[in-house]
Amino acid sequence: MNRSPDPSPPQDPTPSGGSCVVDRLLATAGELFYRDGIHAVGIQRVIEEAGVAKASLYAHFKSKDDLVAAYLAQRSAAVRAAIVAELADIAAPTDRLLHLFDRGVAWIASPEFRGCPFQNAQSELACDTHPGRTVLADHRAWMRDLLTGLVQEAGAADAPRLAGALMALLEGAGSRGPASHVRTAGRRRRRTTA
Repeated sequence: MNRSPDPSPPQDPTPSGGSCVVDRLLATAGELFYRDGIHAVGIQRVIEEAGVAKASLYAHFKSKDDLVAAYLAQRSAAVRAAIVAELADIAAPTDRLLHLFDRGVAWIASPEFRGCPFQNAQSELACDTHPGRTVLADHRAWMRDLLTGLVQEAGAADAPRLAGALMALLEGAGSRGPASHVRTAGRRRRRTTA
């Protein structure tokens, strides 16, 4: 039996915003980078909104690029932990695959949705040597490995090829566009997967 998505979208994995300078910097940068875009947000804005001194930022991060990479790494770790925990509660391999699409549809329906943060970052980080590119590649490889494992558990033939197709469907569902179009596309991709 397929598990229906929770009525609320998956939690946006951002840091707790505790008193630690690094936590405040990452929480602020994460919110601003996701909402406004990496290029549109300068270091001075992050410093001001986080309420920290410039010296504090540079004591923890050598540059904006390092802050971006840390934001992406933290977000990736939170997404991975959330997905692993959610999938642990679902027994049937096919239902576990479908849950990824249900999760995406619920997220897309949330008013905070601004596209997949990893795809957004990928489009903004044009330089191949940007430290965030390694984080993005690692996250994508993790997702592909997860899908391949789930497809294998479901008993499908040619798991790597099918996982690649499912990855393309999930990535398409996370693209930014008018919410109603993206939600409809996400539901269609889930039905295709089923």
